[in-house]
Amino acid sequence: MSSDFEEATVPRILSIALSVLFTIGFVARVHAGGLSEEILAKYGNSSGELDSAGMRRLLHDVRATKKHAAKRYPDRSDPSPAPVPAKIEVPKDLPTISDRFVSDSCSPAPKSLYVRSDPLDDFHYMVEQPRTADAKGASLSYTNNFISSSQNLTVNGRVSYVMLGLDCTPAFGSDPTKPFLKALAVAPFVSANGTWTDPSGKTPTNMALKGGVDFQFGYVMPEWTREFPFIERSYFYVSPYYQTDNQGLAHIGGTTLAWEPVAPLLWLDSGPVFPLFSFFWQFRGEADFVTVQNHGLTNLVNSRYNWVGETTRVNVGLFPVVANNQWPEWLGGRISVIATAQYFYDTNSGTDAKYYSATVSYKLGQCKKDNTKSADLPCTIQGSSALSFEYDWGTNKDTLVATKQYLLKLSYAY
Repeated sequence: MSSDFEEATVPRILSIALSVLFTIGFVARVHAGGLSEEILAKYGNSSGELDSAGMRRLLHDVRATKKHAAKRYPDRSDPSPAPVPAKIEVPKDLPTISDRFVSDSCSPAPKSLYVRSDPLDDFHYMVEQPRTADAKGASLSYTNNFISSSQNLTVNGRVSYVMLGLDCTPAFGSDPTKPFLKALAVAPFVSANGTWTDPSGKTPTNMALKGGVDFQFGYVMPEWTREFPFIERSYFYVSPYYQTDNQGLAHIGGTTLAWEPVAPLLWLDSGPVFPLFSFFWQFRGEADFVTVQNHGLTNLVNSRYNWVGETTRVNVGLFPVVANNQWPEWLGGRISVIATAQYFYDTNSGTDAKYYSATVSYKLGQCKKDNTKSADLPCTIQGSSALSFEYDWGTNKDTLVATKQYLLKLSYAY
């Protein structure tokens, strides 16, 4: 055991030490004025001096050059073959065309099938599998009224298929102070939100059935800018769609433009984990351009709507599973409180639409460890099902039908 530890650790320590010595020597050479005119011309400022910004670009390119050279010309000084670690294959849920566009700087998206509650619940399509545990998921609630001989099925869900998804790193020699294209995705989707009533009748319904495509672009800001302080990543969406009601009477077309920022220092999309709870919040700004040819069973009118607004969501997880806490299996990481607020304003008619939702959820799945990561990390509850108690009130912009309801729901996230 000691011999294996030395063989694995000593080369790593030597590599780190050499890298530190190289950096110290390089910085000393810079301050001693031992740089060529070619380097100063490329990285220097207008005065011909190497300032802090130029130094960052130079060190970035030096590290990139070393990494590029190591990939093309690996060290073969040791004739004995190194042991090849077992490769863990992660099966794909659905086939995609992402592999055709994989390169040294771009890798396929982590998954292709998403079963969630709404666009904000998709977490940009480019996050790792554990974020599935934070998702609300698609949900169902069923009511059978024997007195009135009516049945109600409340559905809130969205299924997306990332047929093309790439997660990229900066190109070789690029400027680290400039934003770069981090993510690219094309994802057809279908969604259903509202209550399906049988017999349906001709009264207005809040059921909205949609089908469309998400075109996503994600940009990373290596350094903050005055225009976007604290924002580390920005995800932009262009989503054309078609909408109808539960009887197929409505004919509504639209295009949504959306922006979802990520700012870890503001706990936006990525927050802290405390001993008793975890916290993060999400924000999605939207502009929705809608043309209603036939309003069907909605309260919309046959006209055009230019909705401008936002969706804000707060997620609090109780009794999180961390290394230092030993919660019972039935309690740790299972309870979450999720609050959502939407506000939209139509610039054409002056109509506004406000919608609120509060959910307490209990996850039913098993707590599993990720075999591809360190064994010291705690387990996480991956997707699966949950029981939720939810209170919704307000008016949804997709139908303009007022809602005020309590729901006991069964949900599933993938």
